[in-house]
Amino acid sequence: MAKKSAAGTDRANLLTMLLAHRTFRKEFAALAREAATPHDPARGAALDDQLGLILRGLHLHHTGEDTEIWPLLLRRAPQAAPVLDAMEAEHHELDPLIAQAGDTSLPLTERAGVLSELSKRLGAHLDREEREALPLIERHIPAAEWAAIEERIMKKLGKDLPDAAGLLMWYASPEERREFFAGIPAILQLMYRLSWRRRYARRVARTYGGAAPAAHATPAPAPG
Repeated sequence: MAKKSAAGTDRANLLTMLLAHRTFRKEFAALAREAATPHDPARGAALDDQLGLILRGLHLHHTGEDTEIWPLLLRRAPQAAPVLDAMEAEHHELDPLIAQAGDTSLPLTERAGVLSELSKRLGAHLDREEREALPLIERHIPAAEWAAIEERIMKKLGKDLPDAAGLLMWYASPEERREFFAGIPAILQLMYRLSWRRRYARRVARTYGGAAPAAHATPAPAPG
């Protein structure tokens, strides 16, 4: 799902990363709110399933940064070491909260406080990442190389790919959807249009009922 660079530029296209950040902010906030209220077993299971999806996505996101992106930036911009060290340190600081949030041996209501704290601290981390680290990507990683990095990371989604695509598009504006679909293989566009968007809409209905936590909460089709 790597994105093409803007026409006539060699700057990395950060749309997918920014959509992932938006998704984490909205989903963890929504899950924290839902966890604070007892639900029937089916709804509780759906919420835990959604939480598992988001936690796996966050793990992949952080692992990709720590193993692929930050080391590359450090080699090309050694002067940015304080920023990159802080990014990695903040990942480690979030790890205990992530582990507690995903502990399904505890009822979801008992994890509501942890989810709320994770939502707050992750939001602060993402704010700092966008302010300090993402400009480094734009300055030091060319578009084609960035696309290859994204491709490698995205391939690790495995069986989560359909729901991950639906999730990102759930939070994307119409303009962002058009840009996103302009840069992915035609087969993935087709799969989203024929199956994945409806699949994710059903997932949202199971998980959140009529209160979908999204500014653009419509199962929009791929353009074309």
